[in-house]
Amino acid sequence: MIDQEFHDILKNYLSKLPAPDNDILITEFQISLQPGLVSFSGRYLLQDDSSLPIDIRQSKYQSGDFCEKICLFHKHSTDMGRNKWNRVSFQIDRIGSVKGEFLWDQKWEQENLDAYTNQSELERQKWYWEEE
Repeated sequence: MIDQEFHDILKNYLSKLPAPDNDILITEFQISLQPGLVSFSGRYLLQDDSSLPIDIRQSKYQSGDFCEKICLFHKHSTDMGRNKWNRVSFQIDRIGSVKGEFLWDQKWEQENLDAYTNQSELERQKWYWEEE
């Protein structure tokens, strides 16, 4: 999956959510991933310098399908772990241009790893690039 394909999927997902009547300057959308976990949220930045959260509970798009597409994009864009990221923040402007800021949050990664320490009945899933 190329970047533009995912940008189109993201814009399609957001278009199916109820948006404020106010003029939206920028839509911010954050995605966080850990093995077996995808979370996302966002907000609308309005012309009057206020912001409104995106209510993803109102989605007409299947969240499971969207999560699968996020995982496919993640696998493509990380290039088998050579370009790791576990958080991304997208900004979409009024004309639909998408910019993404990708980040590998090592502190969050370590907190997740530590949560499984001494948990003999639970085993953390691995990143796809860690699998043999």
